[in-house]
Amino acid sequence: MTLELVKRWNGVSSEQNALLEPSTFGLHEGRQDYRGFQWRTASVDERLLRRRNSAAHIDLSHAHIEQWAADNIAIDDVVCHAGHLPGLHFFRSTLTDCHFANCDMASNIQSIFGKCTILHSTIDSCTGTNQWLAGAKRIADSRLLNLTIADIGVPEPNDAPLITNTTITGTIKNCVIAQTKGEQQLLDTDISGATLKDVAFPGVNMDSVTYAEELSPFILPDWQRHEVQLSDAANAAKHSCDRNIHIAALTLLSILKREKESSYWIKGRWPRGSRFLYELHPTNQLDRVRPGITQIYDDVGLLPESF
Repeated sequence: MTLELVKRWNGVSSEQNALLEPSTFGLHEGRQDYRGFQWRTASVDERLLRRRNSAAHIDLSHAHIEQWAADNIAIDDVVCHAGHLPGLHFFRSTLTDCHFANCDMASNIQSIFGKCTILHSTIDSCTGTNQWLAGAKRIADSRLLNLTIADIGVPEPNDAPLITNTTITGTIKNCVIAQTKGEQQLLDTDISGATLKDVAFPGVNMDSVTYAEELSPFILPDWQRHEVQLSDAANAAKHSCDRNIHIAALTLLSILKREKESSYWIKGRWPRGSRFLYELHPTNQLDRVRPGITQIYDDVGLLPESF
């Protein structure tokens, strides 16, 4: 079936902006039938969709599109199952009601959705990159399933996209998903099906996030009630003669400073609520100082009972 879909495009001209035209093969399930479509750029100036174009109601399943680069476009109700999309790179664009599943999006580009907004869309079991959200602008009412998602908010936490009412499964690693100005970060977002590896959520109210039960020991309720107490303990511990405690205290103070900077953006619009204790989580990159940080938590009676 896949080979037949590809072969039918032999001899069919694929011009720039081809996706704006009705398909030679009519409709498939209410969308323009571009299944098996083949497109390869002949120069860096060629674009499958030119700037400020909009494309809607297209089925690109089993398509092979190389180096699909687009700036400031809008795609709506575009479906692609088992597509081969190497070098995909959308910039300052909007994807609405789109569905990408089992696609190969092999790319060495740092952010395949740079400054993009993704709404009511699904990306499921796609491979070839882990830069799904690095540099993105906003993800809302969407599903990111069975993906490895890396490098959100790294190195600058304020560059993390706003994520709301979204389900994420798979693996989230090396990410700083911080509260920034604007709406509440991770509001009504479900990460219970995701494995976290070295992930921090500065300023994020975890009361509004659905997370796995195994994460519960690392969630401290009513963070604002304990913040000053822990900060005072860390400031005292930085004067310790024990070098390990001294370094642990300085590390904790740096983490608390970033937490305070991110929490600033709440500005009383919603409760600060619970905090994820990133510094105690075993998958972070703080192996050398974690025992000292754990001791500081224990000294002020804030160490979770399960420790």
